[in-house]
Amino acid sequence: MPEPITPPPAAGQVWSFRTRPFTTFSPPHTGRYGAFKIIGVADDMLGVAVLSGVWRTPPAAMDVVGAPVLHEHRFAFRGKPAVFGARPEELDAPGQLDALAFVADQPVSEEEETFFATLTGFGRGAGFGELSNVDIIVEGEWRWANDRDALAAELDQEEEREEAQREAAAQRFKTRLSTLSWAQLAAETPLARWQPSPAFPPPAFIDGARAMLRAARAELAAMGEKPRKPAVRAVLKRTVEWFNDADDAAGGVIGTDEREDIVAALVDIAYAARQPALVDDIDTWRQW
Repeated sequence: MPEPITPPPAAGQVWSFRTRPFTTFSPPHTGRYGAFKIIGVADDMLGVAVLSGVWRTPPAAMDVVGAPVLHEHRFAFRGKPAVFGARPEELDAPGQLDALAFVADQPVSEEEETFFATLTGFGRGAGFGELSNVDIIVEGEWRWANDRDALAAELDQEEEREEAQREAAAQRFKTRLSTLSWAQLAAETPLARWQPSPAFPPPAFIDGARAMLRAARAELAAMGEKPRKPAVRAVLKRTVEWFNDADDAAGGVIGTDEREDIVAALVDIAYAARQPALVDDIDTWRQW
C-alpha cells in the first residue's frame, strides 16, 4: 500500500498527533491525541493554533468541526490563546511530533485571521517556538486539569534529579574533567558499563558506539593537546549524528541511562580537547 502523501502546509489545515509524556517521570504512554490548526502561512512562518479537545484515538474530521482555540491555564498561564508562530519546514521534520496525521481542511475564522496578523506583524503577545510545542501545550493542559497532583509530584522529582545532576557534574569536574587527557581517555573503554543484555542496547549497537567514540577521540588527539574549536565541533557533531542515525535504525534503543552515558562520553571528549564551551551544543544536535 503506498504511503499517504503529506500535503504542503496551507491555511485551514487541521493536523492530529499523539501526545508524549510531560516529564521523564510520567507514565510512558499517554494514550491521548491532540490537534492543531494552521491559521496562516507566510514565507518563513507557520501560524499555529492548538485546538481544544483531547481524544483517545486520532480525531477524525467530524471530531474537530468547530473546535475552538485552546486557552492555556497551566502553571502561571492566565487564559492565553495557544497560538504561536513556527517554521514551515518543521511540519515535515522528523521527530517533531508523534503520529502526525492530516485530519481535514477547515475555514479560517476571523479570530484566527487576527491571531495570524498579530504574529506576522510581531504584535503584542505574539509568540514563537518549535512546532513540537503543541504537544507540550495539549498534554500539559490535560494533566493540569485532570491529574494536577501527580504532575506536581513528577515535577518535584525532576527538580530533585536535576539538582543531583548539577551536584554530580560539579563533583565530576573537580575530580575528572579539569585534568582529563587524551592518554587517560585512550586507556578507558567507552560506555564501559554497557553489557550485551536486555538492560542495554544490542551488541552490534554497543560495538558501533564504542568504535565511533574511539575514532572521535583518536582523530582529535592527533590534532594536539588543544585542537581548534571548529575541528572539535565538527567531530562532536558527526559523532552525535551517528548516534541519531544508529538509534533510529535500531528502533529507538537509547533510553535515559544510555543517553546519560553517551552525553558523558561526549563531554569527556570536549573537555579532553580543552573546548568545554561545546558541551551545550550536544543537546542541540541529538535526537534521543
